[in-house]
Amino acid sequence: MKSQLKINQYKLNLIKDILSRKTFFLFQCGNSSEKKNSKLKSIFAKESLTFCKVDSTLIRELIKETPLKNMTTLIEGSIILSYFVETKKEYSLKDLLKLNESIFLLGLKKTFFKFF
Repeated sequence: MKSQLKINQYKLNLIKDILSRKTFFLFQCGNSSEKKNSKLKSIFAKESLTFCKVDSTLIRELIKETPLKNMTTLIEGSIILSYFVETKKEYSLKDLLKLNESIFLLGLKKTFFKFF
C-alpha cells in the first residue's frame, strides 16, 4: 500500500508539472490495452513527445478549478497529456492530428498561466 501511494504521488506531481507548462497537448485515447499503450508511447517518443496517460476522473478533478475547466465535459475515457521534449519549429497541428488513428487531439494550451 505504501509503494502505491508513492507511485500515485509521483504521477500526481508529473501531471501537475505538465499542466503548469507553457505548452501541452491533451489527447483522448479511451481505454486501451497495455500493448496499445506501449505502441503509442513509442510513436510519441519518436516525435519527441512525452506520454502520460491519465484516468478521466483524475484529470477532471485536477482541471476543474483551472482555465481548462470547460473541457471537463469533453473528457470521456483516459487522456494522454503530452509536451515536446525538444522544440520542433517545423511541427504543425496537422502532424499532431495524424499521430495515430486510435487517439485524437482534444485540446492544447499555448499561453502562460499558472495552474498550481
